[in-house]
Amino acid sequence: MLDGAGNLLRNDAPDAVFPWWSFTKPVIAALVLRAAEDGPLDLDAALAGWPFTSRQLLQHRAGLRDYGPLPAYKAAVAARETPWPASRLLAEAHASDLVYPPGQGWLYSNIGYLLLPLELERLHGCDLAHIMQHDILQPLGLGARPAGTREDFEGLHWDTRGYHPGWVYHGCLMGTAADAVRLLHALLEGALLCPSSRGKMLDQQMRNGPRLLSVKAELKPLPNSQPQTQH
Repeated sequence: MLDGAGNLLRNDAPDAVFPWWSFTKPVIAALVLRAAEDGPLDLDAALAGWPFTSRQLLQHRAGLRDYGPLPAYKAAVAARETPWPASRLLAEAHASDLVYPPGQGWLYSNIGYLLLPLELERLHGCDLAHIMQHDILQPLGLGARPAGTREDFEGLHWDTRGYHPGWVYHGCLMGTAADAVRLLHALLEGALLCPSSRGKMLDQQMRNGPRLLSVKAELKPLPNSQPQTQH
């Protein structure tokens, strides 16, 4: 628990390390927004080879489906297989078969947050783990780090039962609860983002959604349903 100035008030598990799962996504979003602030990335330019923009990916409005509900994905994870190459994941998920035209709907998609790190790596000329450490984690003095192997998950506060973090295709940070709160405070109150970029991060664009997909890559809205996600 932090106060408004970012001072730690309470920490009941100072040494417990947790997988941050999709809390890694705000870090990716911050890196994308910072790249747009600095100039090399245009949020409204289409990604090479795709019909949607970085802004639409950030907002889950690109028309991409999600890989979490895929039976083949679930079976491979349960069997403790080695994570697929990203190219196979995109093919299995029919990523190029958009659910709706970019910008015309909303659907939570981990695939979008796989594509954003690839764009960041292209811009920076190094891997996402290095970018997160250099631009976010080290400047904030956080001990969190990306997980890349099953061994990285050994000793976590939660038993991950041999889960390979490579199945989280946008990357998975791991760290203490206190570091997670410090990161959130820095995103919302600190100097990581300029006010304009922070406003973009907080702008909600969930029109015409959320929706569920059937396993046959068809769009089938279900009554009283919530989007299925993987982490």
